[in-house]
Amino acid sequence: MSDTSHAAWGRELLRQAAVAFGLPPEPVTQFFRECDLPANATDSEVALPNPLGPIETLGRLYEARLARSRPGRRKQGQYYTPPLLIDRLLDFALEDAPTTLFDPAVGCGFFLLAAMRRREGKPCGLYGMDLDPVAVGFCRTLLWLESQGRIEPERLMTQIRVGDSLRETQGSYDAIVGNPPFANAIQHHAPAVRPLYPRLGGTADLAFYFLDLATRHVRPGGRIALVQPRALLTAPSAERLRAELIDPLAPLLLECPSGSKLFEGADVYVCLVGLGPGDASWPRPRPVVAHMLGELYEVSASLTVEEAYALRPFLVDEAEGAAPKLLTTGLIEPGHSLWGQRGCRYLRTTYRFPRVCESSPLPTMLRRRIDKSKRPKLLVAGLSARIECLEDLTGEYLGAVSTYSIYDPQDSPQRLLRLKEILHSHEATQVFRDTLGPAAMGGGNITMSKRFLKEFPLPKEWGGAGDRN
Repeated sequence: MSDTSHAAWGRELLRQAAVAFGLPPEPVTQFFRECDLPANATDSEVALPNPLGPIETLGRLYEARLARSRPGRRKQGQYYTPPLLIDRLLDFALEDAPTTLFDPAVGCGFFLLAAMRRREGKPCGLYGMDLDPVAVGFCRTLLWLESQGRIEPERLMTQIRVGDSLRETQGSYDAIVGNPPFANAIQHHAPAVRPLYPRLGGTADLAFYFLDLATRHVRPGGRIALVQPRALLTAPSAERLRAELIDPLAPLLLECPSGSKLFEGADVYVCLVGLGPGDASWPRPRPVVAHMLGELYEVSASLTVEEAYALRPFLVDEAEGAAPKLLTTGLIEPGHSLWGQRGCRYLRTTYRFPRVCESSPLPTMLRRRIDKSKRPKLLVAGLSARIECLEDLTGEYLGAVSTYSIYDPQDSPQRLLRLKEILHSHEATQVFRDTLGPAAMGGGNITMSKRFLKEFPLPKEWGGAGDRN
């Protein structure tokens, strides 16, 4: 189903809604201006719900239609926010009665609609931007309907805009709120905007960029209230951002709702982040003692983001052969691999038997990485509820981006197997959850980090670097 079809359907739905509310339908046509629809475009399938219910019901109808017809919605990180989360974030954002409020990923405008109701229907000072012109048309219309037509359509056209917030946001606001899209470093378009946000690392989730954006455009003394991935709390890619925010914008609100099914169609663990003037700090990993794993073993990311992209032309889907097998995080179980038993996604392509074709000349950086991967090692999952790793003593696997590889300096299988037992122990699980657990409060998966693995405390009886048996 095309975007034009969505736009024609949405505009007709909202024109009918305007009439049902006793308002003229012409402003709705104006609100969908960026969709470039013919003035007489319509959709015969449109039918208002009966009874109509709350105004936001109209926006939910668009979301449901989008979910059914646009598989790319998941890739774009587009999931909309439950009312309870909206209310909690607005409780924080509106505490100081801000004059201006901005949602940089406004969607159908549910944050602004709820804020408008709290302001007794006053629309002034509400701003938003989104890449989706249909969602923007819905946002403008819902705010106009909520005001019973008192808002001038031109004001809404100016204050709610179609655009890329990460590049086009200007000015400053008393409060910035919203639920920005979530997408990992491979899925999102961050390479185009990454130079604009130097405080974030190359593996940063797209949602982190919206947080950084908010810190640049909130006025001194203002507040930020955003939904974020729980990984924000400990992710190395956001470490510099967290560190530099402590003085002007302290994390006054950090709440992690239980469960991963808050968003229909998505399995994701989130946290509610509220920043403002005050005295608070981000969760910090506890200091480690005893021997550290990185003193006795070599720990590295299995692939960098750059290498992951460079690898794509050399991937084949072959069950048989001697070529290295690519192993993603989801294929790592404690002590064994699901390669070939379960399909996996890699750079928007599904594979059942992903292998690296070595018959073609590989770029030098990939050749070095693959040669190294043929050493005995442990492969560690990058996202899990406990530490999950498997031994690859024959070097048959290349770990994908977001996995980690642990090598013994003398390639001792015995020491690698011994380390695997330690990492799978109850004590190691407790250290993992205590250290990185803020990224998964309320349950769920935790994002592994290279720093955690290097600083993992080994038992005191482990022995020194000379223990190679």
